[in-house]
Amino acid sequence: MSSHLHLKHPSGLKYLFFAEMWERFSFYGLSALLVLYMTSRLNFAEDNATVIFGSYVTYLYITTAFGGVLADRIIGYRRCVLIGGLAIMAGHIILSSLGSNSTALFLGLGCISAGTGFFKSNVSTMVGRLYDKKEALRSSGFAYFYTGINFGSVLATFIVGYVGEKIGWHYGFMLAAFGMALGLVVFEKGKKHFPESCDEPNFKVMNKKLILGITVWRLIILSVVFFAVLFGYLIAHPTSSMIVISLSGIGLFVYLSFLWRSLTTAEKTRIATLLLLSIFMLFYWSLSNQTTISIPLFIKTSVDLNIFGYQLPVTTVMGIQLTLLVIITPLFGFLWQRLSDINREPSDEIKFVLSLVFLSLSFTFLAVGGYSAINSLSYVSVLWVSAAYLMLVFGELCISPVGLALVTRVAPEHLKSTMMGVWWTISAYAGFFGGIIGSHITKDVKSDSNPTKLFSSGFFELAVAALFMAILLFIIIYLLRRFKKSPEEFQA
Repeated sequence: MSSHLHLKHPSGLKYLFFAEMWERFSFYGLSALLVLYMTSRLNFAEDNATVIFGSYVTYLYITTAFGGVLADRIIGYRRCVLIGGLAIMAGHIILSSLGSNSTALFLGLGCISAGTGFFKSNVSTMVGRLYDKKEALRSSGFAYFYTGINFGSVLATFIVGYVGEKIGWHYGFMLAAFGMALGLVVFEKGKKHFPESCDEPNFKVMNKKLILGITVWRLIILSVVFFAVLFGYLIAHPTSSMIVISLSGIGLFVYLSFLWRSLTTAEKTRIATLLLLSIFMLFYWSLSNQTTISIPLFIKTSVDLNIFGYQLPVTTVMGIQLTLLVIITPLFGFLWQRLSDINREPSDEIKFVLSLVFLSLSFTFLAVGGYSAINSLSYVSVLWVSAAYLMLVFGELCISPVGLALVTRVAPEHLKSTMMGVWWTISAYAGFFGGIIGSHITKDVKSDSNPTKLFSSGFFELAVAALFMAILLFIIIYLLRRFKKSPEEFQA
């Protein structure tokens, strides 16, 4: 892969690849441990832990639009990424050093959530900027970039997950902090390889003094602290969180309404396509997020973890999905590129349909595995979980890198990072909805004598819902294409 990157892709890709890899190392390391840590060490109820985790995932991405606007209009992408990375690292340090208590948990999660809003969308936008003059390589470039995300997640799940479960939770959190620090070092080392469009701060605005002589630049730094405390509080209080998330959704709608007025007719068509697909993307991630919400608890209670006399950690089984992602992602990048060369690549909309079909199959495997175990009075074989993970891999590769590349391609030039932030913000709500779904599935797990049946029933419902959404999107695509003057008008 490295020779291919060196010969055809921009040199800045490898630095963004490794920076994102280590950021994902810190994120997935924590994600692998968090629900287990809350239920095993802090003794949170399963349904409460899933709602907390879902709220945390929502706040991870809910400020990405804000971070995108700051990058586009004021401080540039590079500074946004640095601010976000430092806040993420601080959050992991708080989790690892302030003891096993809810205060440290929520403050640490608040810092990580605030930092991710500045970090996430801007790294993706920087990758898109690398391909402004190499459009033909954009999709494969994002596929390789996605490999970095997945490679970091695999390392984290096996290493951080094992250390956290077997040695000590706080050692696992410290490893996550180390991963983020390493990512920032790599990112800064590669700054000379990024195009000028990645670092164009508006110093006139940054140095402008506001109330009490505080400059805009310092106010932005203070906003990170404010968001960290606010998100920590909201993660700890789900009812307040629901109100804030609803208000933020209304605010996003109002913002998009004002933005809509400034667009040309052609831009409106493309942005409308983006927003339509984002609804199905929201549904997809609400269900897919169960991999770190309800599925770990399913593995813990219902799956046979004894392999040749050795009891596997739950996080090791979770790592199967991420290992498959690392192996298969480059193959998908190659597949899309070859299909594009012969004009046979599916449209982005059809790829979204395929992702929902694979999502349905994944939960079908989990449900069938659970019911089979009930009938045979045994534990669920890890093979059923592995099959479900494989389907999730196929689904994710049909929606996530495709969606990122789509946003950077169709968004207006002056709104690329803003629209990337909007995309991530919409996906953020999947965390909250995923938490609610997980709470519904796990609410009676601790008291029920047969938790496998509860999980299987819940997973079957999700399988049916995913299949319904796949059919619905396919019908919408068919109708829109039929009533457009030309197929290209619907094509993003």
